[in-house]
Amino acid sequence: GVVYRGVLADGSVVAVKKMLNPEMDGGDEEFTNEVEIISHLRHRNLVPLRGCCIVDDDIEEGKQMFLVYDFMPNGSLEEFIFQDRVGSSKRAALTWAQRRNIIMDVAKGLEYLHYGVKPAIYHRDIKATNILLDNEMRARVADFGLARRSREGQSHLTTRVAGTHGYLAPEYALYGQLTEKSDVYSFGVLVLEILSGRHVLDMTASNGPVLITDWAWTLIKAGQSREVLDDALSTCESPRGEAIERFVLVGILCAHVMVALRPTITEAVKMLEGDMDIPEIPDRPLPFGHNFLMFSEAGSNFSASPAISGPLMDNGDMLR
Repeated sequence: GVVYRGVLADGSVVAVKKMLNPEMDGGDEEFTNEVEIISHLRHRNLVPLRGCCIVDDDIEEGKQMFLVYDFMPNGSLEEFIFQDRVGSSKRAALTWAQRRNIIMDVAKGLEYLHYGVKPAIYHRDIKATNILLDNEMRARVADFGLARRSREGQSHLTTRVAGTHGYLAPEYALYGQLTEKSDVYSFGVLVLEILSGRHVLDMTASNGPVLITDWAWTLIKAGQSREVLDDALSTCESPRGEAIERFVLVGILCAHVMVALRPTITEAVKMLEGDMDIPEIPDRPLPFGHNFLMFSEAGSNFSASPAISGPLMDNGDMLR
């Protein structure tokens, strides 16, 4: 949708999101889903919903739907971490402390969704554009239009695939099997973006498009984890350097192709805080049918990233 800045009668500033094409397939469902889910959530790392509005008596505009949120003055995380983005040159590069806080804020927001409410909620669209920053540069998870509630007694949901290519967990992108660890995968990708300043998909590589997970994996397995870091962070010294490396390793572990080898978000929080040892990074086999990983700029044609290497695994292995 399109987001506008608004002012309420009491003078408070809000963000007003106008849903685009609400009468098209899925528009009503996404609006209703977001209202029903987020209206019951209360956490400092989630963007709170202030209200909603449906207007269906406008002859020219037709049916219109609006969501009203607290205003986040520093916009989206995307505007800060990608220096090649239009307008990003006006933004100062994020410091290590800011990046660390943002990663922890997102992790704790996800931990609340997975374990702080019942039934658990799977966000399904964790990415930089859906992380908003308040006036203190603290992060809040936004956009619950694709979120789903878990079902008691079921290990996963089987649902239509939705989300953003590059952030989708393999088992979800290939088989539509959604669990809390699908969000963990997306979180891992986001951690790597925050630390490196690189997009999830690098279209400038000479040998073809490369996913950030493949690029980071290659460096980490070569013992060059510090090469993952944004230039603005590469001068950080120990003990901060040790903390940064820990964040890099947690990011790549969260983005592992096999569900069982990813930590839960609670385990990830403990690892990030230094309260839990990070296991040795396990091998990373190719998922069967791994051509979900890449897509062309022109459409939905898929191909494998040339940076990937490793043995293929069977369909069931990914879900174990």
